[in-house]
Amino acid sequence: MKSVRSLIISSIVLSIAISAAWAVEFRMAAFYSDPINDFGYNYRMELGRAYADRQMFLLGYNVTSRIYQSFSPDNLYGELENLAFENFDVAFVTSSIYTDALNQFMADYPNFKVIALTGKSGASLAKLNPKPWEGYYLAGIACGTITRSNVVAFLGIGLQSLSWSYQNAFYLGVRSVNPDAQVLSTFTDSFYDPLLEDGVARILVRDYGIDCASSQSVDAARAWTNMSIPSIGIISDHRYLVGELSYFSIIFNWGPSLFKIINTIPNGNWSVFANKTTWSGFDSGFLTLGDFSTEAPNNVRRSVDNAYNTLPANPDSAMCGTFPGITPALYG
Repeated sequence: MKSVRSLIISSIVLSIAISAAWAVEFRMAAFYSDPINDFGYNYRMELGRAYADRQMFLLGYNVTSRIYQSFSPDNLYGELENLAFENFDVAFVTSSIYTDALNQFMADYPNFKVIALTGKSGASLAKLNPKPWEGYYLAGIACGTITRSNVVAFLGIGLQSLSWSYQNAFYLGVRSVNPDAQVLSTFTDSFYDPLLEDGVARILVRDYGIDCASSQSVDAARAWTNMSIPSIGIISDHRYLVGELSYFSIIFNWGPSLFKIINTIPNGNWSVFANKTTWSGFDSGFLTLGDFSTEAPNNVRRSVDNAYNTLPANPDSAMCGTFPGITPALYG
């Protein structure tokens, strides 16, 4: 009888706790510089935000989310100000093009919580960043193993402070398995321009003779596939978007890391992540190695898998300074 009474009391307490949680509102917003259906950077970040939204809901919060696509930096300050007036709990600012406006806002509203990639450090700013260079290092290993012409390419998009680490890691990966290979590198200098990405990808094949390449651009990967050139995807799983000549992809999984930070807000533990940058790669599961395609040669699978398994223990192997062996292939 006593155990039954204890069980009833425990059930009542649990019901009260769940009811109390459901009464709590949680509001989040996210700003994207480009459409979330780009199947790349913005797409993967929106999947992460949606995951965090879902997890907060499952914890019992009444979640309100608001997303802004292709949002101009000129309007960021004003909209963040509106969110502050509406008592939103946090905003996720997803691009470096917002840095100046974000810094100005944070100076004027130092208590409004923001998760961003860049910005001046402060008690209300938590910075969350992946380690793309780890993925590009594996991509370089694959291209260095595949190439017969000994000419491979890295195609970046928007230039920002860490862009050079991506091409350098790709170079290191290529040269680690093929010291004779020439690495071409270029950037579109635009965060989202499908036609330009397609055009540059074709020029790298037609004018420079590459026979393997890597880019986060789905449109570049599609162009290479149409020209029978294998490629390695970054951020999204290109194999399921462009076909089997995308041998594998390095996939960004923002969800768990983003939720981990967001969940500290109602718990009063925001200071764990505030005023610092959290860097995440293969070791934390933020970066994952996608499935190999049916066209991926076994020697590529073996070399990439070996590097993937050893990289978390030696992450500096994928990081370097500028290398003279990279040949700029500028689009003009």
